Amino acid sequence: MHIPANDMPCWPSLPLPHPGNLTSCFGNRMCRCSNITQTADCSGNHGNLTFVPHLQGDFRTLNFSNNKLSEITDVNFFANASGEVRILDLYSNSLTCIVRGAFDRFRKLEKLLLGGNSLTWKGVAAVLSGVTSLLDLDLKCSSLTSIPKDALADVRMSRLRALDVGENNIKSLDLKELQPLRFLKYLYAWKNELENLKSARLPSLVAVKLKNNHLYEFPDTCKAGTDESLFPHLRNLEVEFNNIGNLDKPVCLPNVLSLTLRYNKILTFKTDMFSARRFPSLNSLNVAWVEGRVLALPRFTFNSSALTKLDFSHTNVNFSDRSTVDEDVFGGCNNLGDLILTKNDFSTVSLDRFQKLFQPIASTLKTLHLGECGFVHFSQQYFSRFARLQRLYLYGNGVVHIPDGAFDRMEQLLLLNLDSNRIAVVTEQTFSDDTRKRVVHFDLSGNPFMCTCHLLWFKRWLLQNPGHFTGGTKGYRCANLPHTHVQHFETSEQACLLGEDAAWFTIAISCLLLSFFLVFVVFFRFRWHMRLWFYESCRERSSGKRRKRTKEGSRFQYDAFVAYAKEDVAWIQRELLPVLEGEWGMRLCVHQRDFQLGKHIVDNIADCVNASERVILVFSPHFARSQWCQFELKFCQGNVMERDDVMVLVALRETESRDMTGAMMAVLQTTTYIEWDDDTEARTSFWGRLHLALSD
Repeated sequence: MHIPANDMPCWPSLPLPHPGNLTSCFGNRMCRCSNITQTADCSGNHGNLTFVPHLQGDFRTLNFSNNKLSEITDVNFFANASGEVRILDLYSNSLTCIVRGAFDRFRKLEKLLLGGNSLTWKGVAAVLSGVTSLLDLDLKCSSLTSIPKDALADVRMSRLRALDVGENNIKSLDLKELQPLRFLKYLYAWKNELENLKSARLPSLVAVKLKNNHLYEFPDTCKAGTDESLFPHLRNLEVEFNNIGNLDKPVCLPNVLSLTLRYNKILTFKTDMFSARRFPSLNSLNVAWVEGRVLALPRFTFNSSALTKLDFSHTNVNFSDRSTVDEDVFGGCNNLGDLILTKNDFSTVSLDRFQKLFQPIASTLKTLHLGECGFVHFSQQYFSRFARLQRLYLYGNGVVHIPDGAFDRMEQLLLLNLDSNRIAVVTEQTFSDDTRKRVVHFDLSGNPFMCTCHLLWFKRWLLQNPGHFTGGTKGYRCANLPHTHVQHFETSEQACLLGEDAAWFTIAISCLLLSFFLVFVVFFRFRWHMRLWFYESCRERSSGKRRKRTKEGSRFQYDAFVAYAKEDVAWIQRELLPVLEGEWGMRLCVHQRDFQLGKHIVDNIADCVNASERVILVFSPHFARSQWCQFELKFCQGNVMERDDVMVLVALRETESRDMTGAMMAVLQTTTYIEWDDDTEARTSFWGRLHLALSD
């Protein structure tokens, strides 16, 4: 189970009076006193103060916590303390034993804090047997287990009204053992791993906290076989953070005003589960954070005219699913004023479905939470029937656009929260003048505002009415201008006055000029490719005849054409030619040796490539930077790719992808390459793979 952050273990639940300005009144600030608040604080000495010193003054609060007392065996331990003490704090002293009669001096003691120690129920009962004035007892974090039978039978705490046994090990609790505490009003037994709760009549109980336990059933509240309540005056019941799966048993809680059931496992809700017949006085109901997928929300689930606040948040229920949620789920809630539905699914709820769901409560709701519900789109009609709504929360929904006048019919609206959506523009038509005057707090923070001419009006409104806008740390920021707040973005008022048509005309002219510029850049960048295309157009007839001769079986003049950068000629002459021509007897075409003098270089490339059975491409950083190498590559791609296995790719040196041209990347992605390395084994592998490639 989850542990609420505010339940800090081993801290007093009964607040001490503010100590005011304390001054040292014993030792080197071992005790600090204030006559104004009548407080003596001798806490935090951690074993250095083992007795209660005599202090001048009639102090009503004595704090002797965190002193490592271990045990109090002297009945006169508090002999020096004022007899006027009303509040005594002995928290976290590792106490295991307190002698009977140790508190007899405190005839006016009202609050006793014994938490954070290691006392037993028998020891507690013995110590408290003579304290009849006590009203509040704090026993948190005391390693207490289940109350033994009749352990408190002889305790004469006739006035005790509050008992806190939270953060203990009470796995089984029989409320019958608390019946001697006839005036007990407040029972706090949270976080005890409580599994078994046996009810008994405690007519004075007003508030019970059983959160953070392991209860699987809702507590018995009726006397067996009758409709008589065991807790007729109970007002507040908290059983959150348990494993309760249903409320099928009879309920007799005539005066419960607040019921907290969040973080339980009620997956199937039933008609009249929280009706006025079962909870006639229930004002506030919390069934949020259901642990599991809710299977059913039938009609009249919350059928109670007494109910004024309902928290059904963080349940992830799809309210468009008619098989799960009935349209009359809120039927009978004639006085519901505060509804929290945060973190449910309204993403596909239609207008008709939305209006039917809220029809029973639209005229009574004053506060509605629909944050993080996927409520992306809505029209003017969605909230038009919420005549009395004062506070509307629509944060975190991904809302892109606020329809003009969507909230203008809500004549009592005072707070509108639309933070953390995707709203880019707010115009003068979004909210009417009456709405802007009526709403006291707007929260539109955390939206990606587009700070353009369209937002100038909103900027002025924001600056003129800073007190009407909230937003915390999220603020109002420009999505298109980094590190700029809406209040501070600048734009030319004159430019905005040109109007939208003039702006579009300016944009069109700018785009046209930009297009001409891009065409020029592209033409210049790919001038070699254009030249190749022009060349191919002129040579189409002759190249067609050449290809025809090739297909008819004419022999190639060269076994392979080698395309390489001039910077790599040393490797060609030292490594490639000696092996391919010297050892393998191949005839290679290399431009430095075999191009015809006086012939145009483009013609040389075309004729030699077409006269070669294969093409060997030697890729390297130099190859990537060479315009002629790129020309040869493009020519090969456009003229000889129809011949299977025509290109053999050699990676002479590693080339960064950012340095490669698009043509090189395309070839690398479609052709297996052979990588050169000076290592002996790598060289052997290289020549073997190259021989296989050229022999296929």
